Amino acid sequence: MNWSFIILYVLSLANFTACMYIRRQQSCSSISIRKEVRELSDSEWQEVVKAVNIMDKYGWFHWFAFTHVHFFNEIHLFPEFLPWHRRFIQEFESVAQHYCPTFALPYFDPTLDFADPEKSALFTSKYMGGDGGPKSQCVNDGPQANWQMTYPNNHCLKREFTFTDDPSNSIFWISPEVLLSGMQTSTDYRTFQTTIELGIHAIIHTTIGGDMVEMYSPNDFFFFLHHANIDRLWSEWQNLDSSYLLQYINDPGKPPVSLSDTLTGFPDLVGDLMVLGQNQNCFAYSAQQSISSKRSSSDSSITNTSITKALSPNSLKKYFPKLDPNNPNSFPIKLPKPLKDNSEFISSLTPSTANLQPIQPISGFSNSTDSPVANSISPSTLAIISTTPDELSMPYPARLPDSFISMHGISIDKYNALYSQMTGLIDTLNDQGYVSPYI
Repeated sequence: MNWSFIILYVLSLANFTACMYIRRQQSCSSISIRKEVRELSDSEWQEVVKAVNIMDKYGWFHWFAFTHVHFFNEIHLFPEFLPWHRRFIQEFESVAQHYCPTFALPYFDPTLDFADPEKSALFTSKYMGGDGGPKSQCVNDGPQANWQMTYPNNHCLKREFTFTDDPSNSIFWISPEVLLSGMQTSTDYRTFQTTIELGIHAIIHTTIGGDMVEMYSPNDFFFFLHHANIDRLWSEWQNLDSSYLLQYINDPGKPPVSLSDTLTGFPDLVGDLMVLGQNQNCFAYSAQQSISSKRSSSDSSITNTSITKALSPNSLKKYFPKLDPNNPNSFPIKLPKPLKDNSEFISSLTPSTANLQPIQPISGFSNSTDSPVANSISPSTLAIISTTPDELSMPYPARLPDSFISMHGISIDKYNALYSQMTGLIDTLNDQGYVSPYI
């Protein structure tokens, strides 16, 4: 069977369907700006906490958890995953705005903490609180401290982190570089959805654990912060190529899908959810840089020129196909500002083992879907070494547990292929001496 022909046919059909999707698009009169949690001022975060507690008082977390469970099998591992969750978190934001009109749903970018998840500021009492208790797994700090949930039964809100301080048993998330590569190599909607759903989406659910690893994960407000980030990534991918914006297809051999399909459990059409700033999609993602460094007052950043200098042309073409090594300004890929500065360690490398390359930032485009911490970046130094020292080697992300794979009915072959793609990139980065500023 000629699968390449079938794939081209499906893509052509998707483009035709997008053209045939005729429904009046209404512009928004006002736009809510969704910021990364750590960008929020203290007063903005307190407004979020206020709304969340009011919603809990009136039983809304029960409703959102129930709804997610009720439609679980229809909204995961299917094309509807992304538009359905976009609509679902819109509903949450809309309810919150009923009680607190200035509420805007923040998002959580876990790639900023990928090399040391447990030390994320999000897990402090200032923000979301930390792990559950050692015996009960009950959350005892943060805005949901000591919450008693009512769905699917009466229980405390639970978290059970799978990452620890034990260096021999470290658990890592997905790095910004791996995520960026996955987005660039996803040249159709279904590939992108699979990359995100089985990758960064799943790993956050499983490593936070507790309620977050269950079908009723919306009990934990982390669910909404996390899915706002998933939605942000979809919006970024939609803007990578003009053909991506309205693309909505299924796997070859699977039932066809259409922008005219009605969203499961909602009256909206799928096509109504595709473009931010139209219809009910009255929000945008912040493009502001305001996250401060953990350990240094100096800016540390990475631009696409650093990747082009570190990788061979063949590796660059394979893993970052949208970067032009001869004209890096042609596609200004934005990665988030690192939360810590490794320049002191990098500068300690001897000249015989390191060739320090001064990198100038790219003056980039700016739109509502840029990474919120990627603008106004200053020059940085990236170490490009024959092979990356163990201390700075990029680690593999955690694999999904068998229980999660089984609960979702994930194809183990499809997951293994994705994981192999991620580890293959990491091996290449380490073998070719790339030093990530996020380590």
